Amino acid sequence: MEIRRETRSMILLTFEWLRGWPYFSQFSTADKKILFRRCVLYHTIIDPAYLTLKIGYPNKFIMSNGMYVSMSETSETGWEDENEITSEIKKMIYMPLMHRVINEIIKPMKEINLTSLEYCVLKALISWKGSFHLVSPNSKEILKREMDVLFASLHHHYVKQQMNESVIAERMGNIVLLVSNVF
Repeated sequence: MEIRRETRSMILLTFEWLRGWPYFSQFSTADKKILFRRCVLYHTIIDPAYLTLKIGYPNKFIMSNGMYVSMSETSETGWEDENEITSEIKKMIYMPLMHRVINEIIKPMKEINLTSLEYCVLKALISWKGSFHLVSPNSKEILKREMDVLFASLHHHYVKQQMNESVIAERMGNIVLLVSNVF
């Protein structure tokens, strides 16, 4: 119930994030809607994954609104009955999804020690790639150009961190592979 109340503000934050892109005004209204819907969908997965990695893992799964549930099979924290949904139904619906996010997104993020900058890159890539096949040819060109700029900027960041090319290639490859885990 609390999550439903928070959904509007999370959706608004996603919209504001999109509007902050300097090239967002170049998209048609139809493409803006596609990008917005896809970003809301993917951000509801990637944001809790990153929050969990940073402040909850391995004990708590953190939601975008700061609420959490226990990841322990023996703890009921966050899984309690509510007026509209029982603990049993919550676990039946959300537990398999939570474990999938943990295994396919959070653990790989932890393995590569994903930084906050890399998380921002990952979030943008997921947003763009998740919409790419649905938008107009003009918007595809904009997204492709922005992905190229994003990768060049990330590469430049790594070079400034004095990483060698093999480490840079591995880190960038790991980020690309994480994109596919979200899909």
